[in-house]
Amino acid sequence: MVTLMEYDWLPVGPMGWAKYAAGRPQAFWTFPDADALADGSSRRLIQAFDDSVVSELWRGAAQHRHGGGLEEGADLLGLRRFLRQLGRLPGGHALQQLMITIAVGGAWTAERRAEAGFVDQDDSGACCERCGHEVETDFHRTWGCACNVGSRAYEASQVHVARAQVEHEAVPCFWLRGLVPKRWTEVSPPVEEEQWAIAGSPDGVLALGTGTHSQPLYLFGDASGGSDYLHPALRRVGVAVVS
Repeated sequence: MVTLMEYDWLPVGPMGWAKYAAGRPQAFWTFPDADALADGSSRRLIQAFDDSVVSELWRGAAQHRHGGGLEEGADLLGLRRFLRQLGRLPGGHALQQLMITIAVGGAWTAERRAEAGFVDQDDSGACCERCGHEVETDFHRTWGCACNVGSRAYEASQVHVARAQVEHEAVPCFWLRGLVPKRWTEVSPPVEEEQWAIAGSPDGVLALGTGTHSQPLYLFGDASGGSDYLHPALRRVGVAVVS
């Protein structure tokens, strides 16, 4: 069983809790009254606690090898889809395990083995065993080794090499481990009804009303989903109203 206090949540009164970090309160949670426990407020407290624990775990994960970019978490949708695709291929299980090893930062390049003292730390010990010309870093193995030429996946990704060269040190979780930072796909919460606006409306607000069987309200979407339609959180559909 996990308690709030184990994760630096401390009581600040009979109906309140505070999340502490570095000895200072970072967030507060207060129940309006005793009846709030029965109307779902306790669930919201549990969710806030759960979110704080997950955030703490991701901040820890960001400190591991090539974890930069994971401070706010990772969007694993693309990785899950790719693993499903690999599972449909001949030998797919082995490919899935290889991808998972890379994603969790478990790949051991010659450079990493040299850093751990398993081989000589000079260039010969850390040299790429395939091309024999450069130190085998994670970037070299994935993006730079001449022996990758001819691989269909490698050739298809060449349009990204220049960007990978510039960004792999700042966001290694993506370029070297294939994990998308969660902040890249975060979006604002859906707008409330009163925030919907229409061009040409005198006050800039459109009240959609409620349709009935005799007088239906028709809403038409463009169904395109926008340029990011493959990602559910980023999918956007336009709406037209006929009154």
